[in-house]
Amino acid sequence: MKYIFTITLLLISSFSFGGQDFGKISKLYIDVSGIMAIQLDEGFPTSSNLCTSSNGWAYVPASAPPEFKSLLLAAKAAKARLQVSINECVNGNSLQLHAVTEI
Repeated sequence: MKYIFTITLLLISSFSFGGQDFGKISKLYIDVSGIMAIQLDEGFPTSSNLCTSSNGWAYVPASAPPEFKSLLLAAKAAKARLQVSINECVNGNSLQLHAVTEI
């Protein structure tokens, strides 16, 4: 039940932030501190305008819940098409991922 609630919150909140882009995860990055980042096969054409010079990656903060990170891993493995919502630019060149919806 907790997972359904979390996914519902992600779906509802995906429409209230800066930019939304679509595509399949083409590259996935994760480090030992828990920071994760993705690149989409279609890039981030809508959200990239949030950064003065986007580096092509959308980052997930280390503090993101494990369910969120698991959803990204599953989407990559399944080659699922996603709608991603970006809520801000960090350090002038890194998009920060806020929500993901499988479409």
